[in-house]
Amino acid sequence: MMAKPTCPICRRTVIDLDARPFCSAVCRTIDLARWFDGDYRLSAPATGAEQLEALEREGD
Repeated sequence: MMAKPTCPICRRTVIDLDARPFCSAVCRTIDLARWFDGDYRLSAPATGAEQLEALEREGD
């Protein structure tokens, strides 16, 4: 038997397949707000000279 998917925001079982991977539009909106607020970040290695200089300035 397969495990039922759970919502990454509230951990309830996902029933509404239109909102997947969330259980509802409310949880989807909460997740989007977290992205906008900067709670989630995608990390990538600094490769350009400008990026490396910016990182060095932040560390000072």
